Amino acid sequence: MRTRAFPLLLVTAAMLSTAPADAAPLGIVSESAVGVSFGYQYQPASVISLGASFETPFSIVPFIDTSVVAKAGVSFAGGVDAGATVKAVLFPSLSGGLFAAGLWLDVSAYSLGSSVSAFKIGLGPMLTVNLEPAYLTFSASLLALTNGVFGFDLGIAGRYYIDVFALDLSVDYNTVGWARANFGLRFTL
Repeated sequence: MRTRAFPLLLVTAAMLSTAPADAAPLGIVSESAVGVSFGYQYQPASVISLGASFETPFSIVPFIDTSVVAKAGVSFAGGVDAGATVKAVLFPSLSGGLFAAGLWLDVSAYSLGSSVSAFKIGLGPMLTVNLEPAYLTFSASLLALTNGVFGFDLGIAGRYYIDVFALDLSVDYNTVGWARANFGLRFTL
């Protein structure tokens, strides 16, 4: 009995001592980075925006990878964008590291101060596919509140690493009729 338990203890210790998962935009990264992005909100109205973000990992529990993204920008509808996203990868190496699964929480405002402003709060699961140096993240919300109306989000994000910078692309859709696409560059600090 003792000989069967020993390999299990070794595997558990190895899993708990691994480095943070290198995941996609809605996943976790092991380094701090800044990003610049071009956004296009295509529902309910066409709005173009430019933004900047700062992402950094932090640790609460050793075997859960967590990070926070702070973002701000300017909307060409005459308003400003601002928000924060907290992400936690609970299972960083499913299926030999091909998949990682976790949760995200996002609080963001878009085009504040204009007639097409949107305020969103969302929470839900995410699944990242590791195709290194490319990563894909699929996300959904268990519950999303957009301008006081409850709905559900669906999102897909991709990141392609090229040395110290990466290309980011994401598309988000909410069942209340709000949708947005972003393209950006991310620079590792």
